[in-house]
Amino acid sequence: MIVVRRLVSLLALFFIALGVFFAAAKFNVPWYGSNDFRHYSLMVETPFSAESRAPFGYRVVTPAVAHVIWRSGLFYAPKETPFKDAFSLHEGVRFSGDILNALIFTNFMMLVGAAFILTQALRLSPGGGADAISPFSEVMWASMIFMSFSTVVFGFAGITEGGTLLFVSLLLFLHRAKMQVWFFVVVIISAFQRELISVVMMVYLLSSGARRNRPYVLAALISFFAYASARIFLPLPGHEDQLQLSSYLQNFSSFSVDRDFFLQVVVAQNIVWAFLALIAVYHLAAIREFVPYFCVLGVLFVLSVGTDIGPNAGRILNIALPIFLITLGEVMVGMSSRRSF
Repeated sequence: MIVVRRLVSLLALFFIALGVFFAAAKFNVPWYGSNDFRHYSLMVETPFSAESRAPFGYRVVTPAVAHVIWRSGLFYAPKETPFKDAFSLHEGVRFSGDILNALIFTNFMMLVGAAFILTQALRLSPGGGADAISPFSEVMWASMIFMSFSTVVFGFAGITEGGTLLFVSLLLFLHRAKMQVWFFVVVIISAFQRELISVVMMVYLLSSGARRNRPYVLAALISFFAYASARIFLPLPGHEDQLQLSSYLQNFSSFSVDRDFFLQVVVAQNIVWAFLALIAVYHLAAIREFVPYFCVLGVLFVLSVGTDIGPNAGRILNIALPIFLITLGEVMVGMSSRRSF
């Protein structure tokens, strides 16, 4: 019966995300917000290509999965899309619509997986047993990962954000399940999905404060050094300034906020602001539970400003969304037990 309930939850999350996926598959044009597709397209076509540029060339996990899906043909590709009809030629290079759709489908499946894994992680949280929250509330809560501004725009796209959210969600689950060996394996692999995942987990675990987190922090630290070693000893051309402290200091000194930055970075955290507003009204004391999330958010913001990525900082902050959601779920369980939610 438990297996059936889990399959139903997974299927429900699949159908909830389906509309956003179809809109992306049909209408996504990467040159309007997801320009990094030009790097990932090469990596899907030829995994581990020597022509890849840093830091994209080190983010091999999602492109490798998308390569298998692309080769198999097991993905949805509309016959007519704006990209195929008018936008596949970019800066003199012709890009494949099928590769774009394979990447979008891969991210879609990974986002569904991330949402489902969050439901299982919540059941392992303090007070989060099988009956702690109704199946309807559980599925609707987890589906908020699809509704984030940055997930809609960048998650269901031809880049790698869906895979990144999957790894963060999986690491949260493994931490709560106390699976230290598997946590170590997954966090090492995550360095070659997105280099920031290990940083996110280190900050989260350190700010959570529990002594039992030390082995997990150490694993995340090793993961970060594995990525740094790859950058140093297996260098790819591109973005060398990311390894230079002077570049970070210069970007900090020239930082400013404009309209696009405010909308795409601050307002784009729509799920966070929506639920923090509700918590502020109905259970203000629970705000302190989000301190680890805000610590992660602060570090990601500083790194985003230091690398001068402008409004793209919004999708970097979205990497912490699973941490916000698992914390929100734990607060919901606590409120439900007191019948105040």
